[in-house]
Amino acid sequence: MKQSFDTLKNQQVKILSSISDIHKQNGDIIKSMDFISKQYDEIKDRLCKMETERKMHLAYIQTLELKVENLERFQKQASIEIKNISVKHNETKDVLLQIAKKVGLVTNTLIEDSLIRDVFRLNEDKRGNRPLMVEFTTAILKEKILTSVKNYNQSG
Repeated sequence: MKQSFDTLKNQQVKILSSISDIHKQNGDIIKSMDFISKQYDEIKDRLCKMETERKMHLAYIQTLELKVENLERFQKQASIEIKNISVKHNETKDVLLQIAKKVGLVTNTLIEDSLIRDVFRLNEDKRGNRPLMVEFTTAILKEKILTSVKNYNQSG
């Protein structure tokens, strides 16, 4: 009987040791879960903050795009873009001015130097062309020239 009692006692000690190990492991798991939960909460907060910032940036970008569009519209109010005129070697403002005046002559519109505020080439477009931009002193002159160009294109 003593032997069975000793066996039972040994089994009980082993079980208590296993229970103690399991209890310790459960404690470690709880600590790990708390750590992971805190990290998750921090990441979630950062993500929410980033989403809010993203929305603010998108709204700001939209505002800037609108401003740029308005500036471009205002800038082009008295400007025309002339395409398909080849770039000459060593082009100067005077050469570009003469090209703009020749367009006026061809379309029966007198364009004097004093009516042109600026003339320049734009950066290359997708096809490698560099359009000529002519900025006139008034939007009325621009409309007059556009009308004469349309009439010229329709007649010939």
